[in-house]
Amino acid sequence: MINFGQLILMSCILNASIDMYKCLFLISFFLLSLDAAAQLDSLQQQLNNAQGWKDKINAHQGLAAYYASADSSKVLAHIQAMEEIAFEQNDHLAWYQMYTSLASFYTGTSRYDKAQEAMSKAVRYSIMMDDPESTSATLGNIGVLKYYTNDLDSAKYYLDTAYQIKKELDDTDQSNLSRNLHALATISRALYLFEDAISYQMEAVRIGEASGKKSTYLRALGGLAGLYSDLDKEEESFSISMKLLNKAIEFNDLEAMGVTAKNIGLRYLEKDDRDSSFYYFQFAKEQFEKIGYVRGSSEAEIAIGDWYYKEEDFDQSIKHYKEALSHAEGINDDRLKATAFKNLGLVYLQQSKFAQAEYSMKQGLKLFEQLDYHFGVNESYGALKELYESKADWKNAFVYQKQYHFLTDSLSKEKFNNEVKTLDVKYETKIKDVEIQKQKLIIQNQKSKEKVLARYLGLVALLGVSGLFILFQRNRRTKILSIKNIEIKNQKINELKNENKILALSSMIEGQEIERKRIAQDLHDGLGGILSTVKLQMKNVHDEIKKFENIDLLAKTEDLVNSAYDEVRRISQDMMPGALVNLGLFAAIEDLADQVNTSGDLIIKPQWFTSEENMSEQTQIMLYRIVQEAVTNTIKYSKASQFLIQASATDGRYHFTIEDNGIGFDLDTIDVEKSVGLKSIKSRVEFLNGELVVDTGPNRGTSYEIEIPFDL
Repeated sequence: MINFGQLILMSCILNASIDMYKCLFLISFFLLSLDAAAQLDSLQQQLNNAQGWKDKINAHQGLAAYYASADSSKVLAHIQAMEEIAFEQNDHLAWYQMYTSLASFYTGTSRYDKAQEAMSKAVRYSIMMDDPESTSATLGNIGVLKYYTNDLDSAKYYLDTAYQIKKELDDTDQSNLSRNLHALATISRALYLFEDAISYQMEAVRIGEASGKKSTYLRALGGLAGLYSDLDKEEESFSISMKLLNKAIEFNDLEAMGVTAKNIGLRYLEKDDRDSSFYYFQFAKEQFEKIGYVRGSSEAEIAIGDWYYKEEDFDQSIKHYKEALSHAEGINDDRLKATAFKNLGLVYLQQSKFAQAEYSMKQGLKLFEQLDYHFGVNESYGALKELYESKADWKNAFVYQKQYHFLTDSLSKEKFNNEVKTLDVKYETKIKDVEIQKQKLIIQNQKSKEKVLARYLGLVALLGVSGLFILFQRNRRTKILSIKNIEIKNQKINELKNENKILALSSMIEGQEIERKRIAQDLHDGLGGILSTVKLQMKNVHDEIKKFENIDLLAKTEDLVNSAYDEVRRISQDMMPGALVNLGLFAAIEDLADQVNTSGDLIIKPQWFTSEENMSEQTQIMLYRIVQEAVTNTIKYSKASQFLIQASATDGRYHFTIEDNGIGFDLDTIDVEKSVGLKSIKSRVEFLNGELVVDTGPNRGTSYEIEIPFDL
């Protein structure tokens, strides 16, 4: 059986950048095995000659894998054929293969939430099949996805579980063990467990070489090169990369040749060796074109476009970026599309083609935001800031400058925390080395008293060096803490300045919501109960006097009571929606969307990429009121047909996007303090200690970007 998960995402072997390193990590589970043309002929023949459903589903799975890097529509067509077979046979194995293939497709197109959902279903079917090998492989793939979404602890758990299962199997494929060890090495490195990372990766190389699987050995070597690069051992990394390229040439692995050559070219580009970098970029492109590897071709075109951009040959740069974009669109790879769009925008900016630059940059930004790729988002903010400064559009320049600095500060803080964590690990490693040396001295003293003095002096010297190291680290940390303390004090001063205003605002909004809740409860329990009783009595009276002919007055009275009852329910629902109280924020918003969508004039599409587990009841109420106000404004003024609500969460903050495709308005002509709707939204965001950015303009819709911290 061909595993589709082993035949996709061969997009890199070695690169020092964060995104490409993640890409390298994914390769640990995705193995290319057959010559492309021969593989296609074999799979087509297998499908044509298939006698039973198992042969058919295997052939469809293999064909989906073959087209994974070249044609998304054909991939989906073969997965759909697999789903039809699974429905027809209702067999666990069929469902397992279909969900595995679907998960790999979503992974290849950067839709990781859907990939995890499909992979979780595949795990359940593998357990029903009582197939430990399939279970371990699928758990490992979930670990890969967890890593790619930065859930490191979960990633390590899934990968370690998969590894423990593999080790217990009698006929375990050693190449699978090698890939699993490489994955654990990458996770350990991300968790700053450097000794474990090197140990895992060296073992992965050893097993990969012993397994006789050339591609597995190459991937393990690539992982070792990437690990050394991350540990700032560039010479060792480069040496392994060159060895990797030579081995790929020896094994005639064209894809490994292309990927390795591209990344060697990037290293030469960093060293400003222009001729060598261009040679390796061109070499990589040629290998990718020979095997029809579209994703690799797109990455090579971007690299060559970057080379021409630095040479200020902008026409050639645009040519290669457009080629990269065309390839990326063919395989629906949003990350590559975003990168190509962003780079095109930078070239157009250099040529003063502002309209084209703005379009390209915003397309790239939109894709980066959908991927939640912070570094790409931040680069796009910086590019747009530069664009609007060049156009003397100071208002938009200020907006993107603010967003750029805000995200830069967040990323710098993350980098600072990582550096401190790295120093802590190095410090602990140093102390551990001192203890080891001390134990060795004790043993040697027992064997030879004559060496006591010499060893003692050596220990004193080592401790002295360690003391200096500790003192240096302490001074450095003291400086860092002093800077942070100054920043904290300044922040507290600003907070104190706004304390009275926030306190008053909080009291007002809390009072409003308490009163809303009280009125809603009174309407529901008091007047609503009375009207229910009246309705029942009216019905009894109506039954008693049916024999009378003239009951128009009674019927009208009954209609009025029914209308009053419905009105009380409507007012109570508006005051405090039942879905919000009973089911939470997202369910209440979906209920609101269903009510609006019935009209057909405006379609609301909610999209949730997080949960409400870190939201208090008060926060949920505030956010519901914000959405309710935005929907009301859209219905009244915007003439929109589409209304999008998205929620996600990163770094302890919720991110909400609310936007419509209506006529928009000119913010310069609006007084926020006099605009009841905007003032209400702004006040509630401030109440939640959040940030609000309103982006609108004539004939380009309106969007609200809201960030609020988790409730602690």
